[in-house]
Amino acid sequence: QTTVMVYDAVNRLDTRTLPNGVTTKYKYQENTDWVESITHTDSSGAVLASVTYERNTDGTPHTITREEGTYVKLDYDDSLRLEQETYYSAGGIIVDEIAYTYDTDGNRQSVSSGVAEGTYAYDNTTHQLSGIISSSGDESYLYDSSGRIWQIFRDGETLTLSYNADEQLEKVTDSSGATVVEYTYDAEGRRLVVDDREYVVAPMVGTELDSPHLVTNADGDVVSSYVYAGAMPLMHLDANGDPVYYLTDAMGSVIGLADGDGVSAANIHYDSFGNVRSATGAQATVSSAAGGDFRFQGQWLESDTDLYHFRARYYDPEVGRFISRDPVDIIEMEPESSNPYQFVYNNPLIFSDPTGEFTITELNATDAVRNALQYGRSYLMDGAKDFIKDKVGEAVGNLLIGTLNSVLPGTSAGHGLEALANLNPDRAGQWFENYLTNQICGLLGNHSAFERVWLEADVSTAGVPHSNGMSCAEHNNPTALATRSRQNPNPDFLIKNGPPTDYSVRNSDAYLIGDIKLSLKTALNKVTGDKNQWQAMYRHARRFQALPMAMYVTFRNGNISDSALASQVQRAQREALNKNVVLLLVNIFN
Repeated sequence: QTTVMVYDAVNRLDTRTLPNGVTTKYKYQENTDWVESITHTDSSGAVLASVTYERNTDGTPHTITREEGTYVKLDYDDSLRLEQETYYSAGGIIVDEIAYTYDTDGNRQSVSSGVAEGTYAYDNTTHQLSGIISSSGDESYLYDSSGRIWQIFRDGETLTLSYNADEQLEKVTDSSGATVVEYTYDAEGRRLVVDDREYVVAPMVGTELDSPHLVTNADGDVVSSYVYAGAMPLMHLDANGDPVYYLTDAMGSVIGLADGDGVSAANIHYDSFGNVRSATGAQATVSSAAGGDFRFQGQWLESDTDLYHFRARYYDPEVGRFISRDPVDIIEMEPESSNPYQFVYNNPLIFSDPTGEFTITELNATDAVRNALQYGRSYLMDGAKDFIKDKVGEAVGNLLIGTLNSVLPGTSAGHGLEALANLNPDRAGQWFENYLTNQICGLLGNHSAFERVWLEADVSTAGVPHSNGMSCAEHNNPTALATRSRQNPNPDFLIKNGPPTDYSVRNSDAYLIGDIKLSLKTALNKVTGDKNQWQAMYRHARRFQALPMAMYVTFRNGNISDSALASQVQRAQREALNKNVVLLLVNIFN
């Protein structure tokens, strides 16, 4: 049986047809990659599940409509945190309204209604949630010395959580001391045993995200097996070998299930933080035999605890927080990263955290990075000019393009480059980089738009900028480039609103980081050899950019034969994709 996926002219997923006859149609907002609608229909054309998005100018959804006509309107605060969700019937009558408030560190202060309703209290020095005062019953939380929740009092029940030496949740017991669930992990942190079930865990194809592929019971019988499409679950087979297909929304949340005959098996509605508002259908209940199933943002919902397993950590949707601290060091440039329990900056409508370690911006309906790669490919070579304009604005783009044109064949600079062939390759490359960066500064002068363009910033191999380098808009002297660090790489350009070291204000995400090399061969070697400069670039792209992209601009192949070129480029792009980053290669001459 075959699943057929059809892509549009810019390599976005357009249509998917499953073996059971269910067809999924993806529609995008004009001139963007923002999903406008996803519609899942059976073989007769009847809608099984659908979602339609109306968006603000920055891409955040303000209205989301489901297949039966019900919809939710969304509002955000100045920090882009979800502030209010208002639910309407198909007839336009308000059926529920949930308002959220936060402190400056992103701690939830209050929720007006729903399962999370209440007033929240914290230890202000640690961001640890201590309790919730609610009309449905108060809750309290206790933490161990490592900052992990070890006891939860909720709904009249006390749960005690214990962890192993690697800070992984190991056991949950109830107030009587009985075991609710118990986990065992391997040396690589993969969860292999849940109670008496064993899991075969491996990365999903094209990703570094480990997920269950097979679940067996104590007798060794297969309980469930899973098939993935990129970083999202596609289907599972139950103990009888019967298939169930996942129907998802733009953030990967499972909004419906379809059986092997293409008949609806479930329809699921969530609030914005992953609490299930309603679930109907024969298979709407999460499987206890397998220990859970995929639901919100395509992540595993535990049947025993109602926590989501986000790999490195467990997420509690009722309080909208992780139960343990982020294992990744604080990102000093992200103001809310000092809160180690926060979940996707309190905006799960545009952010996700599939590893439990770091937040990335979702790009569209399917695997964000894979689609970003497809998106980026459409801009390579001749499309590079349009890409630059789209990302940094028309004025900035035109000036950058003018710089590139100044070194193309037929210009005095272009003729001068021919002489580089007689130089030692290292000297030629160094001369070329120095020449081009000076050309950029000379061209840009004091143009105010180029406060976004930074040259030679000092970026560590962890991706963290330690100096701003030089902004040409601030200098009259085009040769006044910042002194290169001898300890850290200095990527040639970084495009960002505000200095590279400052992420303290809204809309301060970086757009792009890149380097200029004379030859494509040199750039490819940086990537496939995992050199320090490439480490700095891809980690910066992953941590600080709204779109995880890194670019190399090159001007000749560098003695790579045509037959070898394609395979070497593909290898480099695969290496980047495996690191959840899109590699853009713009080779001007060849």
